[in-house]
Amino acid sequence: MSLHQDQEVGSPTPAVREILDIYAGVASRKSEWGIHRQFVPIERYDASVTHDMIEIARKDFTHVASDRMDSRLRSGKLPPLINSMVIAIHGVCEPERENARSAIGYYFGEKGDNFGGIIFGREHNTELVEIRATFESLKRAIVLKQTTRWQNMALLVIKSDSDFIVNKMSKWIHNWDLSQWQFVHHHNRLDLGMLKDIFAQIKELNSAGVEVLFWKVTYQENKEALELAHQALNNDDLYFSV
Repeated sequence: MSLHQDQEVGSPTPAVREILDIYAGVASRKSEWGIHRQFVPIERYDASVTHDMIEIARKDFTHVASDRMDSRLRSGKLPPLINSMVIAIHGVCEPERENARSAIGYYFGEKGDNFGGIIFGREHNTELVEIRATFESLKRAIVLKQTTRWQNMALLVIKSDSDFIVNKMSKWIHNWDLSQWQFVHHHNRLDLGMLKDIFAQIKELNSAGVEVLFWKVTYQENKEALELAHQALNNDDLYFSV
């Protein structure tokens, strides 16, 4: 059997080499995971890559595209990063209603483990419900990481149309932890316990080899999660209390 001149006996195939490169990149970034948690497409892809090319939908899950620009398919599209997962989240509240309520939605894919539910039993405001949506999506991701199918998950991207969530989760929460949560803004103290829980969830996923990033998108780019939350807001059968 003959070998290509540029491939030595026992050397990995190009496909295996790409996987090894992915894990090597993850290992080299682990020290930064605590302080760099924002998914910024312009820093990963060239200017020709659109939002529709970054998200690659499967039947039940959504991946981000590989950032290896030399891996483009003949169609011009990028292949999926198979060890990645995107969860879209949205929170909505209507405190001025006669029966004030809030709702969250999180979306994995067209036939995924999607969810929309009402939150009862506490003060309602947009920040609190966005925090709850983040918590519930991370909780579900931890469960999935423990399943056979997703044991190799290495990148989790939480997609949100909320500046509050993306900024707080990617820029502020690490500093809050370093300060022992002394400088959390007053209105965030209403849900300080859940902020600490979210930080613990992120650390748990990091310890399991999963980088967690937060991606700020527009309402239109987050329409699936938005629709789930608004449907739940008007459906008394989809709820959980806190």
